[in-house]
Amino acid sequence: MKIRTDSKSIALLAVFTSLVIALEIFPIPGLTDFYTPVP
Repeated sequence: MKIRTDSKSIALLAVFTSLVIALEIFPIPGLTDFYTPVP
């Protein structure tokens, strides 16, 4: 997977990373269970 440097790819990458960070800060049960550690 090549990383393109055009503005559309950068915008999508920024949205994706901010979404991942938001999901890690506010975990949603059932959606983020597959990568959150189970106690």
